[in-house]
Amino acid sequence: MKLKYIFLTFIFALNISNNVKAQCATGETEALLNIIPDNYGSETTWKFSGPGGAPICAAGGPYTNGITDPINVNVCLDANTIVVFTIFDSYGDGMCCGQGNGSYSVTIDGSIVASGASYTASESTLVFNTFQDFDCMLQSIPSPYPQVSSNESATISGTLMNLGATPVTDLSLSYQIGTEPVVTESFSPSYLTPFEQYEFSFSTLWSPVSTGHQEIKVWLNTINTSNADMNPLNDSVSTTVNVYEATVIPNILGDYLIGTPTYTTIATASDKLDKPTDLDFHPFRNQELWVINEESIQGGGTTLTISDASEPTQSIERKRDFNTWHFMSLPTGIAFGTNGNWANSPGVFDANHNGTEFTGPTLWSSDMSIYAENAGPGTNGSSLDALYESPHSMGIAHHKDNSY
Repeated sequence: MKLKYIFLTFIFALNISNNVKAQCATGETEALLNIIPDNYGSETTWKFSGPGGAPICAAGGPYTNGITDPINVNVCLDANTIVVFTIFDSYGDGMCCGQGNGSYSVTIDGSIVASGASYTASESTLVFNTFQDFDCMLQSIPSPYPQVSSNESATISGTLMNLGATPVTDLSLSYQIGTEPVVTESFSPSYLTPFEQYEFSFSTLWSPVSTGHQEIKVWLNTINTSNADMNPLNDSVSTTVNVYEATVIPNILGDYLIGTPTYTTIATASDKLDKPTDLDFHPFRNQELWVINEESIQGGGTTLTISDASEPTQSIERKRDFNTWHFMSLPTGIAFGTNGNWANSPGVFDANHNGTEFTGPTLWSSDMSIYAENAGPGTNGSSLDALYESPHSMGIAHHKDNSY
């Protein structure tokens, strides 16, 4: 009987530690913090504080490794102050996705004011301030990803939230990379009500002019045509990306020709060729040519299957697997095996796009009822296999069976 009593007491204490309630007084606002730890909860801590990290209103963590049950904490915030939420990861790899699918969110008055999963050592968001007429908070820049090719045209996009009392219908935003020229554009949210988020993307693409780590800064200029933001503390957000030198594949065809070649164009951009990097013929389907497109790091690569290549009956089918963002990220090569399977090499360091060396060649079937077809919920694309920790693969060749 005594052992049973001790066990029930332990369960009760554990439940209280993971679900902390708060009774907020008059003049305070309740914030609901939800954390789903990754596999290494001991790396996660958090705090609510004033700008600059002080004063600290509430703090928590670390948590227990291997326990990924949701953690819910209710915090009371002074309604007459400015509060920033910051989450930390002591290892520097965030909460997703190399070591589990962790995430966090902060909810105030039924609206999510901060959320995330993929970051490095920390991530901060202004979550509460005194209510003013015009106040938009820049929250994050999810694109471009941490790794960008020097020959890529990247989209600068992000999110912001209306923290003001006035609905927003017009915004002026700017971005700048390092000391490059400032890009300014106007955006027209349909009717951005208080605590509503808005996702924006600049139409002017960024083409890197130098390699190495580059800082991207996005800031707010005006609200509703000519009104200045009344809380400048949350008007800008920045991130850092690493621009790596793109590999230019040399054309060595002339080294193997005796006479002057005759060229016949069988596919162009109108056939969905998009930065093609390699090609190979199917081993036992006569005149079936496969071309692999690099396309973009945001969406992943694609393939063109050209049946009866160069013949009057030629046809072209373009396919994109729904997880090429990971398994075919900036592909550099394609090679067929004698069994009809094929593999591609990825030209990135980080196919998870979260700063980890989780990248390598991927094996695919050429059966069109399998390749790039959605097999249903819980599936992770149509790939057959993959090899990781092989970053920046610049090409691939078949050895035997499914060995490349």
